[in-house]
Amino acid sequence: MKNSKGKKTLVIILLLVILSAAVIAVVLLTSSAKTVNFEDYIRTDIAAKGYNGYGIIHEEDIIDFDALIADLGEKTYGGKDEDSNSSPLKKGINIEIDKKSEIFNGDKITAKISVDYDYINLYDFEKKLHGKEEIIITYTITNLQNQVSIDPFKAIEVNYKFHKIEIKLNDSLNKDVNGFKLERQNDVFQICNPEGSFIGHFYIVPSENQPNDNGEVTLYIKTSLSFGNFIDKDSFASKGVLLSKTSEMVHPVEWHQIKDISELSEKAINDIKDKAVSSAYEETPDNWTNISPENAFYYKNIWDDTYISFLFKCTTEHDDGSSETAFFEMGFCGIYTDGKSGDFEGVVTGLRTYKVIENYDETLREFRSDSDCTEIKF
Repeated sequence: MKNSKGKKTLVIILLLVILSAAVIAVVLLTSSAKTVNFEDYIRTDIAAKGYNGYGIIHEEDIIDFDALIADLGEKTYGGKDEDSNSSPLKKGINIEIDKKSEIFNGDKITAKISVDYDYINLYDFEKKLHGKEEIIITYTITNLQNQVSIDPFKAIEVNYKFHKIEIKLNDSLNKDVNGFKLERQNDVFQICNPEGSFIGHFYIVPSENQPNDNGEVTLYIKTSLSFGNFIDKDSFASKGVLLSKTSEMVHPVEWHQIKDISELSEKAINDIKDKAVSSAYEETPDNWTNISPENAFYYKNIWDDTYISFLFKCTTEHDDGSSETAFFEMGFCGIYTDGKSGDFEGVVTGLRTYKVIENYDETLREFRSDSDCTEIKF
């Protein structure tokens, strides 16, 4: 009987132990289900934003606030849903980062995190936050891209014409550099990134309005055409671009007024003709149609300015529906060339107002009999 009694007691004790263990497990599981471990939301690796030497890190890069507040259980306070910017997490968690900007690849960034759990848990989140009160973590930055180096002087051509330095973008020279491109709007040069977004602008300004005795002029990159500050090579580095140069001495191509029609190529003459036709349509009455150049003559005036005069034929439309053929004269003054390409530049302001020709044959004979005039064939 005694042995039977002892066995019953042992069984009861074992059952009580098992029941206690089960109760403790349930309590622990229930408690665990109602808490959130803060350290699980500290990022083990971070990526800085920006470019090498100009990287930036924010507190949000260290802690995944959005995930943390979502797991704590979102509540509403003062009529607003809590988010990572307005929740008590931002007040109860203090993050000190030893370096937030001007970050290079290879830099070690240390973050010291202090957490006031009592303050955070005063708020009615669905779960409680727990963990270490102070955590120090160090990251090594490796993700920053290097800047693209651009030489803006390689994309321009420089001329000396009409007694001043002219700088313009040469589309054939302006090649994409890793997607970055140099563009020009009026006198402003601008850099755009691979997505086409504006990065920065600058002006290219000559040191003088004419070349020196050696035919040279120095160009500078500035923030304005006149009194602006000079731009540094790394002025756009934070946006991914380094300027390989901010000044350069160049030899402008010097243009001169032509002394003989032979200095112009056939293409240049045809370009002048096309420009003359376009100008003729702009300057003459709207009822003048079918404008076409019949003859052209090259000559110089008493001031030694060069001229090309075009004799045009056109059709004049009358209000009564009738039409007739008419002739008029227009000309370019100041024909300039670089002396190499056979190209030309005409002074637009020198374009003469049209003059109606009453007797075309007589006008043609006058031009051809003038020894100072050379007829142009096209």
